[in-house]
Amino acid sequence: MMTIQFAIFTTDFGASINPWAETELMPNAVDRSFSGASAWENVDLNAYDETGDLSLVASAIGQYCTCPVASAPTTATKKYRLTFDVSGLTGTWTVKSFDGTKTYGTVIATGAQEIQWTATTSGGIRLAANEINSAGTFDNFSLAQIPVSFIDFAEEPLSGQYDPNAGGYGRGTRIQTLGGAVDQDFGQFAQDGRIALSLTDVALSSTLIASLKALYEAIATQYYFTDSINCWKVKFAKPDGLKVYQNLWYKAAANENVYSIEMLLNIDSKDI
Repeated sequence: MMTIQFAIFTTDFGASINPWAETELMPNAVDRSFSGASAWENVDLNAYDETGDLSLVASAIGQYCTCPVASAPTTATKKYRLTFDVSGLTGTWTVKSFDGTKTYGTVIATGAQEIQWTATTSGGIRLAANEINSAGTFDNFSLAQIPVSFIDFAEEPLSGQYDPNAGGYGRGTRIQTLGGAVDQDFGQFAQDGRIALSLTDVALSSTLIASLKALYEAIATQYYFTDSINCWKVKFAKPDGLKVYQNLWYKAAANENVYSIEMLLNIDSKDI
């Protein structure tokens, strides 16, 4: 049985019926899992070992190792997610671009890590020590592009209504004449279409609701909308293209954020 999911996301990501599935951008498995000789290089760390994982020990602030651009490429203005695991951490580490000009994030604790950033360089990774005794073991790297803004309306079962054909069907008119009528048929245009989606009592975070409202408030901005089968380039209808209602019973009874949403989207094109 096919599961329908709904999402609206920024066009920087490109058209997709499955924006939930991230494409791995680190092409070489050895650079991610250290199952063999990798493209990572030690620059000036006191100790460096990539046998099975990446084990690092510093003896001065700023010492670092690198993964080259070709092994972790990014494109300026695009947004990315880097995940990896850390164990045996001493001190902290800064994760940067290969050239050191862009800071991705900071490692301050062991366990699974997730760093998101908007790229300003062509990529690569630099792991730099923040203390004179910084140490740690790194493994299971993964790099993927993600939309700058991504609103996931969760999976089925969902309660509500969905109409991807809420707009008009074709352009034309019938002109009455003395002896009959003249029909003018101008064909069908994607821009005549509208998408209506209403969801009832869906558990969504207040942060996601704020992000959704921000997308709506942006002036004349295009987004992609997908129902996991099709993908359209759309704009919010104005006015009243978005209505959000919070269920106060859930909030009062269990302090849960449960919302009902009504969206009306104008179609600019059907891309998939």
